Order: sequence, then C-alpha cells, then structure tokens
Amino acid sequence: MHAPYFRFLLIFCALASGAQELAIAQTRTCAEKSVAADAVRTLGDVQAFVQCAYEFVQEVGAEEARRAFNEEERWKSGPTYIFVDEVTPMTDMARAFVFPPDPSREGESWGLLIDAFGETFLYYSNRNPAANQWQRKVTFVKRITSFGVPVLIGAGYYLD
Repeated sequence: MHAPYFRFLLIFCALASGAQELAIAQTRTCAEKSVAADAVRTLGDVQAFVQCAYEFVQEVGAEEARRAFNEEERWKSGPTYIFVDEVTPMTDMARAFVFPPDPSREGESWGLLIDAFGETFLYYSNRNPAANQWQRKVTFVKRITSFGVPVLIGAGYYLD
C-alpha cells in the first residue's frame, strides 16, 4: 500500500472513531515546552512539537511556515517532520499542504476522504526510511485553519 495513502487512511480511521489520548499529555504553549524535530522522543515531545508548529503558523502565516517546515532543521530531522494536510468531506479533494519528505507532492490530492476535527494521537506501522524497515509509529495531529481551509498539522516519531 502506498505510504502516504496508508498514513491518511489511518488518520481518517483514528479520528473518525474518536481515538484520543489527550489525558496522556496536556496541550501546553510552545513557551512552556519548546521541542525541535531532532529532540522528539516521547508522546509529550511530539505533542509539544506540533503545538510549537501550530503557534509558529499563527505567528508567521502559512507561506512562511510552509517554507520553514520544508527547509529548517528545527522542523525536520530524519524521519521526524511537520506535515500539513487538508481536511475535507469530499472524496479525492484532500491535499497535502506541507510534506517535507517530498515537497513535489504539495498541492496534490491524497485521493481519499479526510473529515477529521480536533486533536488526537495515532498509532500505526510505517516504513522508517532511516532504519529501512517497518516500525511502530505514533503521530499527533491538531486542527488549524491558517492555510485558508481546515487542515491537520502534525508530526510523528518511531517507537522502536
């Protein structure tokens, strides 16, 4: 199965089913716990990392955030990076707004239904490019509208 398709299928399924573990780590402001991509190691870290990205978008706007998420080491390090994906009720309309592993995919439709709201942790298996093998991964996503449409901003890390 194509990795981005698999990732978004999991996001859709997890969010549609209401899978949430917000009790594990309360959302804090970035000032309370700032985390860079290369320091994401725990659930709290990935949630703080996404919160910092969320606040960064609010501060600098979508275009500057897109540039930074794709280019700056604070926002991407190996298999850990910030992504931004559209939330839409229309099949074949959800697009990638920020996808650092392959920026050429930005603006393309992911080709499936994404209709999620809120914040959640997602657990799944994915191919870790750094280890060149399938590993368990956890991703945290948060809803934001600064890209002109509702989107999910998120990041993940490998548990193994």
